[in-house]
Amino acid sequence: MTVADRWFYFPMVGILGISGIIIRDISDTYLQSFPDRKVLYSFLTVALISLLIVLSIRTVIRNFNYKDNLTLYSHDSNYSPKSLLLENDLGSELMVHHQLQKAREHLEASVAIMKFPSNLDNLAMYYAQEGNVRKADQLFSQSLSSYSEIPDITGYYFTLFHYSVLLMQMGHYSKATSLANKALTLIPNDTSYRSSFIVTFTPSASFAALNSGDYQDAFKIAELAYKINPNEINKSTYEGMKIFNNSLKVGNSNR
Repeated sequence: MTVADRWFYFPMVGILGISGIIIRDISDTYLQSFPDRKVLYSFLTVALISLLIVLSIRTVIRNFNYKDNLTLYSHDSNYSPKSLLLENDLGSELMVHHQLQKAREHLEASVAIMKFPSNLDNLAMYYAQEGNVRKADQLFSQSLSSYSEIPDITGYYFTLFHYSVLLMQMGHYSKATSLANKALTLIPNDTSYRSSFIVTFTPSASFAALNSGDYQDAFKIAELAYKINPNEINKSTYEGMKIFNNSLKVGNSNR
């Protein structure tokens, strides 16, 4: 793991304490008649100081790796055994920095080690950015399905959102609004993706669905947009779509 060296920090206190007790017991039991006990203590002191110096130098060197996530993950990927988590994190960071081809290599390496909800989600996002919506659709579906084996409410929420955005772009409005509503039900007070929901589910998207003849979906999008961001524009669009939707129901019942 990227933070494997940090696991040694806390146990180091216990290790030093245990080492001191062992050295004291050995000294009291076996070295009472040792002629040069001071020499032994001096040697142990020098050894301990040398160890601390080595660890301090290593800490200084390691600090340069912690410059940012991309630097850290890139460094550790070169020196650590391949890990699905490390490869996934590195691929995700590379996407953030718009290095998509490198991101794909690491994300696919992560998925090759083991299919996991988060690496499937990230790989799906890569293909969505590349315009391969069919592949992205397949991977998002696999990611959602895999959460049944690895429960993770936060990850599930993120995947629901990512997938709903793709489905909106594909014009699959009904499924998109269904997934978005499910995500908002899971974490109703989330603020991290609230703005992204607002940008995706808009009056314009509602009218796009309406122009495509998806009247029910147009109403659902308008309803969701008002639910996410209850401003005057969204309110007017929602009320207009509601009236239009009700008039359709009346017209169909009179036939």
